[in-house]
Amino acid sequence: MRWCALVCPGRRGRREAAPADIWRELPDERARVITSNGRPVAILATINESNFEQSPLRFVLDINVLVSGLLSPFGAPGEIVRLASSGTVTLCFDGRLLSKYDDVLARPRFGFDHDSVAALLDYRDFASEKVTAEPLPVRLPDGDDEAFLEVASACGAECLVTGGLAHFPVGARAGVNGLSPAQFTDRNRSRGASRET
Repeated sequence: MRWCALVCPGRRGRREAAPADIWRELPDERARVITSNGRPVAILATINESNFEQSPLRFVLDINVLVSGLLSPFGAPGEIVRLASSGTVTLCFDGRLLSKYDDVLARPRFGFDHDSVAALLDYRDFASEKVTAEPLPVRLPDGDDEAFLEVASACGAECLVTGGLAHFPVGARAGVNGLSPAQFTDRNRSRGASRET
């Protein structure tokens, strides 16, 4: 098994090393998380020649699933957070979603460690796909949800993962597939199984 170093930027938005440049150079026995002064600076994801060239599943993650996955690492939301953190899947976002993630994760009621959240957000900036989205042709019942669907449509994401599918009526989804966390993890597993055969 080989490891791919997904290097967190020293400054937001600056990629310091591309995984394609260094994945073959890392010995198998290295630790999975590289830290500097106790803060993660790189996360090592498993990679091999059979999955190196395959593009990861691209998706948009509703904030409710992210918070749920961070509060309880077990179950489908926690698995999705682990997948996104390992680089196995690609999270798509725009400036509005970045702001929403930052604001919600900083709320004191959740009790998230500030340094851990900062490391996660730095990694998100490095390993995700940022897009510019256009407004939807149809309004959603809750305007705050529109940004998630607009980003999914703009980046051609395979799906929008949300704990509130009812907030995204099928007729207003602009062709975007809405999935619950459990549906997403099932799809990701079947996608991985089909690659192996």
